[in-house]
Amino acid sequence: MSAANNEDIDWELFDAVEVHPCLALDRENQVLTVEECQSIGIASLEPTDDLDHPDIHCWSVFLHFNPEMSENRGIYCIADSPTRGMATSLAQLIESTHFPRPTPAARMKP
Repeated sequence: MSAANNEDIDWELFDAVEVHPCLALDRENQVLTVEECQSIGIASLEPTDDLDHPDIHCWSVFLHFNPEMSENRGIYCIADSPTRGMATSLAQLIESTHFPRPTPAARMKP
C-alpha cells in the first residue's frame, strides 16, 4: 500500500515513522536481483529486515498505525527512495513535523 496516488494522509491514525529496505518480487514472489529488475517486471515490493541483503531494490518510508486510533495494524508505505540516506532524511523530517518528541521540560510539567 502506498500514498503515491496523492491521497491525503490522516496523520492522527499513525504514531511513528519507519525506514525499511525493500526487495523487488516477481509474480511468483521470488526475489529479483538488481539486474533482473532491469528486464523483468516487478510485481511488488516487500520490506525486509535484512539491511545487508545484496538485492535491496529501494528504501521505503512507512508510517506505523497507532492501534489506539486506527482499526488497521502494521505499516503504510508513503515513499520509496533509491538510497537509505534519502529515506532516512525524509523520515526525520516527517517525524519532527508530525511526531515530535516532548522536550524534557514539557515532560516534567504537572
